Amino acid sequence: MATPHTLHAGYACCRLSSASRVELAEATGICEAQIAEHAYWLDSGSPQLLLQVYTAAALENARIDYAKLNAVCRADSGRTMIYLWHEQDDTVQARMFYAQNGTILEDNGTGSACANLGAYYLSRGTFPLKRSVRQGDQTGRPNRLSLRVDEAENIYVGGRVVEVGRGVFKLPR
Repeated sequence: MATPHTLHAGYACCRLSSASRVELAEATGICEAQIAEHAYWLDSGSPQLLLQVYTAAALENARIDYAKLNAVCRADSGRTMIYLWHEQDDTVQARMFYAQNGTILEDNGTGSACANLGAYYLSRGTFPLKRSVRQGDQTGRPNRLSLRVDEAENIYVGGRVVEVGRGVFKLPR
């Protein structure tokens, strides 16, 4: 059974990545013409690199190069991760890639990155707004989030959670 939850994100900072469009294209496997000129580090609680992708096909075909993404992120003293998104009307398709143990993994649903997307919209003066965010389709674990940025510059991320396990930890004294 799915349980609805909503996250309210507070203050966020936004800074330009030092990576060039060429470096971003090489790191993501997406041609330069299909990505924004700049990527941005957003932090509404968890710092992440965000890059807009201009077509759904380019987003679908993203192929992350670990070494190149690592170099892009380390140049800005950031963790090796990137949130790619494509927007069409009020729907956002997103993919979140991150490094773990020397390889790139893809997250099925990233509420913190969705909040950072809201912070990106705020930094551009694009609010109030509502978006439906689709993530996890490429991994076979579709995730649906809602994003809302209100007139007071509050960011809300919502979704439904399905419990897949439960347990208890007992620590030795």
